[in-house]
Amino acid sequence: MKIYFANINDFDEAFFENALNFIPAEKKEDICRFKNERAKKESLLGWYLFSVGMKETGSQNDKLCFFEKGKPYLENSSSYFNISHSDGLVCCAFAKSAIGIDIEKPKPFSPLVVKRVLCDNEIKVLEESPKKEETFIRFWTFKESILKQSGEGITAGLKKFDFSSFIDEREFVYKNLNFITGEIEGFLFSVCTLKKEPEIVLRAPADIGRHRLQEVRVLD
Repeated sequence: MKIYFANINDFDEAFFENALNFIPAEKKEDICRFKNERAKKESLLGWYLFSVGMKETGSQNDKLCFFEKGKPYLENSSSYFNISHSDGLVCCAFAKSAIGIDIEKPKPFSPLVVKRVLCDNEIKVLEESPKKEETFIRFWTFKESILKQSGEGITAGLKKFDFSSFIDEREFVYKNLNFITGEIEGFLFSVCTLKKEPEIVLRAPADIGRHRLQEVRVLD
């Protein structure tokens, strides 16, 4: 499994103007419809990182398709991927089995959100935690990643999962799925995969958009 990541703030306007030429044709129209500038840049960068990963994995000729609920996948391919972004940080993860990734920045949350998202056991863990914002976000990323892995999406409900036993775990198995959690530049992420894989986190250098986009390098 490889996780490519970058921050929209590391790139100039020229990059985003040119990046549209390197993302899948199926996504160009959707991205151009974005009215929020940050959301547009996050989506652009996410699909640009997708193109980087496709090249690195040798999957650039695989056909991009979408499940009924919108999850993208590669038809008849041995590569699986998923994209996530939060507050300008964007990541695209590739694996050899179905994958879901969610990345979030810890921030204040309301009691109403807690009741909608966490089950009773998780709420108890949250109440006892000395780092409540971090604990809540960890639970959130666990739940988002499992729903993205299955393709159900957030509308399938978050309270039906109970991750209360895993809040301090770096790697664990839940419902026969493999989870890896970690931190990237102050953001917390969780990855859910069907099969266990070693994790490699890669940073896209800030100059990938400035010169010769077709020769992208991704650095450790």
